[in-house]
Amino acid sequence: MNDYWRDRMREDRLKAKFHKKLLPLLVCEFNVRRLRHVWPDRYSGQFRDDIYDAGDADKITDEDERRLLGADLVAHAQQKPGGATIWFAAEASIAIDKDTIDRARQSADAINNAYEQDAVPVVYGYRIDDPQREHAREQGVEVFLDPGNPADYDPA
Repeated sequence: MNDYWRDRMREDRLKAKFHKKLLPLLVCEFNVRRLRHVWPDRYSGQFRDDIYDAGDADKITDEDERRLLGADLVAHAQQKPGGATIWFAAEASIAIDKDTIDRARQSADAINNAYEQDAVPVVYGYRIDDPQREHAREQGVEVFLDPGNPADYDPA
């Protein structure tokens, strides 16, 4: 198996499991409760309908619709104290790069426009270089690194 396909399989495995690791981290880091994973999820029809309705109402663009429906994870929760709703738009990648960071930022901005509520952009992966970490900081994107090694998930 060549490196390209091995990396694709590792990336797919990371994306398949990252919500199980990320959601508890978000609860702790942001002091929220009732965190609910809404996209992608088998019960996410309401989220999809909300996004289409926001597009029809010109709250978001067609590009925003595509970005949100292509997001790796969207969740919402209630902040403690006060109970205000906060959204999370997350992207996962083995090596977090500028594109991953920008996608998370764009998704959070689109959620903010669609729901008129705060949205936090989040990236999750195994590694990030210093220039990308600085870019994430500048864009207001939260970075979470998996303590595992991507080689641990080698399908070979």
